[in-house]
Amino acid sequence: MINDSEQRQTVLDEVSRQTSIAAARVGVTAKEGVVTLARHVESSGESHEGEMAVGRVSVRAVVKNVEVRLLFHNKKGDDEIAAAVLGRIGRLSSIPMDAVKVEVEKGRVALSGQVEWHYQRDIVLREVRGLSGVIGIFNNISVKLRIDTTGIAEDITLALHRARSDPKTITVSANGGKVILGGTAKSWYDRGEAARVAWSAPGVTFVENNIAVN
Repeated sequence: MINDSEQRQTVLDEVSRQTSIAAARVGVTAKEGVVTLARHVESSGESHEGEMAVGRVSVRAVVKNVEVRLLFHNKKGDDEIAAAVLGRIGRLSSIPMDAVKVEVEKGRVALSGQVEWHYQRDIVLREVRGLSGVIGIFNNISVKLRIDTTGIAEDITLALHRARSDPKTITVSANGGKVILGGTAKSWYDRGEAARVAWSAPGVTFVENNIAVN
């Protein structure tokens, strides 16, 4: 069993691999498999990358205490941020016109609306996350329900077989467009990948990820 000191160093090493993250600004503590991220970063993109780095390490739980502190030249008014978000989304050929609604308050962006596919929801989030001045994002974009949702669980199970070396540890059930994942995964990264695979199945409108990290 890896001890707290070794786990902390493993997380720091993974964070350091992310060239866009200044590791000195991210504090890491570990206790009995629970990793806490602290201190401040300069963008919501850095915050996300730090969380992804921890997800690739085998931990029992993650506590996020990361504050986004913008440098003076990165600070923007809400009207500027809203215009930038709308402009960025408007240039995405895969997103229908007026499919996404945007609200901005004190640098925090709330996204809403409906799209046909989950990958479209991810594209919007990724584009907005990289914009200057954004300190937080609430992604409330939903995926439209498709009429035929039969066979979703079977499709996802087959996809997990293709994507994972040991998919037998994960269970999949579906009720209409809602998918429920259970079982265990070896890391938070694998847990997230299982959810990504589930979301990629046609007809999925919601994924409840109850996979435990073993």
